Amino acid sequence: MRACTRLLRFAADRSGVAAIEFGLAAPVMILLFLGGFDMCRYLLANFKADRVAFSVADIVTQYKMVTSTEVADAFQAAAEIMDPFEFASDGVVIMSSVYRKDSWSTPVIRWQCTGGGTLQHQSALGAAGDYATLPPNVTLGARENLLIAEVFYDYHPLFSGVIPQEVQVYKTAIFRPRLGTLTSAPGC
Repeated sequence: MRACTRLLRFAADRSGVAAIEFGLAAPVMILLFLGGFDMCRYLLANFKADRVAFSVADIVTQYKMVTSTEVADAFQAAAEIMDPFEFASDGVVIMSSVYRKDSWSTPVIRWQCTGGGTLQHQSALGAAGDYATLPPNVTLGARENLLIAEVFYDYHPLFSGVIPQEVQVYKTAIFRPRLGTLTSAPGC
């Protein structure tokens, strides 16, 4: 009879329920917090990569003729914009000049410069001297030139359990030269 009374008393006892509920809910809450934190960092990396593409293309298109020093300065700005992310080892900027000679010719990549980081990646447009693979919504008229900045960044999550692997961020910015054609290679 005593055992039955003890068992009933144990079943009716409500002390410690909050601790048990907290113990069950805490791992879920921690996972949500870490996932939200990593997702915010990923969105920030996307935003910063977009700013890098825009800024590098904007800086280079302001020159009448661009030199390798000026392009290197623009690439240096890329690393500063991406701070606090490690762009030097996990990112790269590829700047391409695409020119269309006349209305019946295919646009060609006149020159390309790569910098801002050491990540090895090929341009989605193609290589210098090749026909350019332009996005479908981009058209070039005869004797027109575009400068296209492509940014590649390998995002590494802080907590590998939330976002399981690195994700590559790819952003582009397309500008027309303002003062000159910028079809001559800057020597980079």
